[in-house]
Amino acid sequence: MKNTLINQLLGAIETLHPKPRVCNSRDDIFNDEPSLTKQEFREETDINNLMDRLQKGYEINTVPLQPAFFDTTIVPKFDEAQDIIVSAYESFESLPAKIRDRFDGDISKFVGFISDPENKVEAIRLGLLEPDQQASTGPQVAGVEAQTVEKKD
Repeated sequence: MKNTLINQLLGAIETLHPKPRVCNSRDDIFNDEPSLTKQEFREETDINNLMDRLQKGYEINTVPLQPAFFDTTIVPKFDEAQDIIVSAYESFESLPAKIRDRFDGDISKFVGFISDPENKVEAIRLGLLEPDQQASTGPQVAGVEAQTVEKKD
């Protein structure tokens, strides 16, 4: 009777937590789909060939990164940039669904549209800009004024 109870418990555990399936043959992992692997790179990506080149003193070919230099004083700090992005997303999500659909629900398309002065008439027609709003103050979208970054001295 004790063994029967143990076997029932083990059976229940096996049902709830089955053992992982082990591949026993090539048929278990065979894939009929065409390979997406590009065979022309087979030799240069083979770990044995890479190790042979390293042991012989050759360098492994890598894509060199070009240094990028730019003025970071005009860029907001990371947390400030994150706040601007969150504010933009919240503004976009607060727009009516019909307007968001106009931009395929893509905030990048919306920002590109609202940033282009040639779209001012349509933006006013859609209710995104006030008719008397000056371009120099920046657009006001869904009650959130566009934030500008001033250059720090």
